[in-house]
Amino acid sequence: MQTKVNKLTLTNFRNHKNFSFDPESRIIAIYGQNGVGKTNILEAISLLSPGRGLRSAKLSEIKNITDNEPWVVFAEIEGTDGETKIGTSLDYTQTGKEKRRVKINGEDVRGTFALAEYFSYIALTPSQDKIFNEGTTIRRDYLDRLCENFFPDYSDMIAVYNLAKAERRKLLVDRYNDNLWIETLESRIAEKGVAIAYQRLELCELLNSFMNEAEKAEFPKANIDAIGEIENFIKTGAKALETENHFKDKLYDSRRYDADTKRTSFGIHKSDFRVIHSLKNMPAELCSQGEQKALLLSLTIVSVIAKKARTGFYPVLLLDEVASHLDEGKRNKLFKFINNTPCQTWLTSTEKEHFIGLEEAEFFKI
Repeated sequence: MQTKVNKLTLTNFRNHKNFSFDPESRIIAIYGQNGVGKTNILEAISLLSPGRGLRSAKLSEIKNITDNEPWVVFAEIEGTDGETKIGTSLDYTQTGKEKRRVKINGEDVRGTFALAEYFSYIALTPSQDKIFNEGTTIRRDYLDRLCENFFPDYSDMIAVYNLAKAERRKLLVDRYNDNLWIETLESRIAEKGVAIAYQRLELCELLNSFMNEAEKAEFPKANIDAIGEIENFIKTGAKALETENHFKDKLYDSRRYDADTKRTSFGIHKSDFRVIHSLKNMPAELCSQGEQKALLLSLTIVSVIAKKARTGFYPVLLLDEVASHLDEGKRNKLFKFINNTPCQTWLTSTEKEHFIGLEEAEFFKI
């Protein structure tokens, strides 16, 4: 079975003042000039699930610049719970802090956790082409984005971890001597950090177990792993509590250094995401540009299959400007996968010709 969007309505969402679309086909190919809002449509779809969406943008950044009204995304979807109406919008707390409001079938729900029961997606965007060559942070962010799609509480755990980390750093830099509060923050950092590390490793193991599906689609098999001191400590067989205590000890030992450098020198925010081209036994960062793109496609394909195996439903596949950045051979292989895999797929490109080879696609010019 598949998750799919049957109706999408955007209000004050980036450059879309009012936009509505009722797709009739499983494959939706959106084309038009740069800057007309093609990617914004995919971003809106991504916000039907937990997390910060396709761009990880601040909520206020999504608002239409010509209107002070909040942005709103509304969709009618089919998914794990049948037909569902989902609404999400920019809202504010009593103190003026921005937050995301979520309604499911007209009822307000707390947080974004509940969305995972109804909708999920896997995305590939041009910005991900850089993940193998631009350092640890962008690779880790890519892994975290994948984890958000598989674990409903993942984005909130990251948020709690980062907030506690920032509060601890401020206390240390300001030479604030409330050791009890610092210990409380370190316990929170360790608890969330270890849970995050476990989920990263669980996802890598899951995707590795489906890598044969990439080979079936004629893309290279990869071996992936989360690399970091906490992840590596877990791999030794350490239990969660033991790992948390190890984490807290490292934070305690680094207090003076962190105060002097104004940084948090230890934690899961330092971890890396390793991808190995299995056939060549070569790290992705040493592979050619073409091989790197093929590996990204492998990870995307395997994520779709793994999500189906985990939930019983295919996720929605969002491919932003992917076809125009592939050579003919890779594009044909990708389209073959899309044609043969019953997941709703949304693609964008500047030219309609870039979609040649897609069967039964619905073309939408914007």
